[in-house]
Amino acid sequence: MAPHTLVAYALVMLVHDDSILMLKRSALSKFAPGVYSFPGGRVEKNETIRQAVIREVQEELGLAIDENDLEFVHTFYRKGEHELVACIFKCTKWQGRPLNKEPEKHEELQWLDFDNLPENIIPAHRKVWECIQQGKMYSEHF
Repeated sequence: MAPHTLVAYALVMLVHDDSILMLKRSALSKFAPGVYSFPGGRVEKNETIRQAVIREVQEELGLAIDENDLEFVHTFYRKGEHELVACIFKCTKWQGRPLNKEPEKHEELQWLDFDNLPENIIPAHRKVWECIQQGKMYSEHF
């Protein structure tokens, strides 16, 4: 039997008033080109999921976040070509002004209205958003 590999991801919903900050992926991206996503990424070896969120937000947006300001809101499991588990946190406090620190990966960052999110969002991220709105802390995507 082949070894089982499960990749961990850490994502964050940065919230201000009734808006959420999302990144629009580059049109040249291999995964989900031109589509909005939550900031975040893969958890690296020897780091916790919260540490991954803090690192990813610094790398992608140039913001400093205190671990105590991260509120866990959801976990999703995705089975498919790449099996993964993602933990999503909400954050309403940070230091700095968000900037697109990785223009080769993201075309833009944008504050989006909770009630009027665009259609072109990574489907799993849209599903996560819907689950969070319903108070569900776990979901599975296939």
